[in-house]
Amino acid sequence: MQQPGSAIGFVRRSKPDHARCALLDGIAMSLPDTHQSFLAAIESAYQTLDTHFDELYAACQTSEDRSHLRALHAAARDAYFRGVATKLCDDNVVVRAVYSDLNRANQALRDSIASAQHRSAVMVLGTQAVRLAASLVTLATVG
Repeated sequence: MQQPGSAIGFVRRSKPDHARCALLDGIAMSLPDTHQSFLAAIESAYQTLDTHFDELYAACQTSEDRSHLRALHAAARDAYFRGVATKLCDDNVVVRAVYSDLNRANQALRDSIASAQHRSAVMVLGTQAVRLAASLVTLATVG
């Protein structure tokens, strides 16, 4: 049933769904911990940029490139610490798709750095990974 003021077929939540987080916390140990899985993917984007920051910074040829890299690194760090500070437990189809895309972007970023591809390609892949990490934090946060 559609609630007044909600989009067709969607129910607007007025309060965080703490019951859903509690339910996810109580699921059998055989299922992966949603929060830990999501946080690991977000952390991977941050750690990849953090680990290779000096190498990437040295390869930047313009001050604009260096500024972009610093902003990208800061955004990755912020997304990671936002994920640490919240409970990432909204596990719907869209969140799962973003999570899968982030894992692929993280792998592509690592591969690009390892193969010493052109730094502009690394920056594009880094930007994509950080955007997906920030989106995952935003979409998976409940409460």
